[in-house]
Amino acid sequence: MVRMAENFFALSPLLSLPLITMLLFGAVFIAVSVRALRAPKTEMAALSKLPLEEADNE
Repeated sequence: MVRMAENFFALSPLLSLPLITMLLFGAVFIAVSVRALRAPKTEMAALSKLPLEEADNE
């Protein structure tokens, strides 16, 4: 029974989907990390104060 399952899964094209998903996640994670680390300090300071600002259009 195990031998039959091995043959079935060896030919399955769906086994590449988890690998593709992991590579996509890794690429996005690295891109976001690099962008965050290379951003200017003034931009990060302005973005960090956004939640504390009061809305003028209330």
